[in-house]
Amino acid sequence: MTYFLIWLYNRYHMMSKNSQDGAMDNPQERSLFKIGYLLGIIDGEGHLGFRRQWQKNGSLQISPVLQIVNCNKKLIDRTAEYMKDLELPVYVAARKSYHENDRPTWVILLKGCKRLSKVVNVLLQYSFSKFAQAKLIQEYINYRHLRLRYSKVDLEYFNKMTILNKKGAKSSETIRLTLRREDIVRSHMKV
Repeated sequence: MTYFLIWLYNRYHMMSKNSQDGAMDNPQERSLFKIGYLLGIIDGEGHLGFRRQWQKNGSLQISPVLQIVNCNKKLIDRTAEYMKDLELPVYVAARKSYHENDRPTWVILLKGCKRLSKVVNVLLQYSFSKFAQAKLIQEYINYRHLRLRYSKVDLEYFNKMTILNKKGAKSSETIRLTLRREDIVRSHMKV
């Protein structure tokens, strides 16, 4: 078992340095690693949801959105590179700072049914904490496929997503407890 863990660590460590260095000769294994990386980034730093926008003519537009925001430019660049390698759409931009003390942040932003359908189809093949949001986006894209006008059904999808993304909802964070119900991650806190 120990040898397997050492092998797994070494394999991951070589892959994280450079995905093209020959550490993983199997292209399928490389793409699975990139998908896993993308799933982890979306779980930790991403947002899957809908953007509601009123047009100048007074009509409503609802668009599915994937947003990944981080201050670490290398993380955003690597994520964008992996998305390109997986033939997924990607758009990277610097986020506007509203205060002089704000750190520079970057965002990967995908908006719209066509762009999100490609991403969601890949994500839904695997289990991750935002699976329900991805599934709802897929259902919405299938619903919107041939519809020209927005209706109450579109707002129902928007409201369902709002409930899924509600702050204070059950966290996906793992809490490790001892037999005495002490939190070993945050040792100063007791549950």
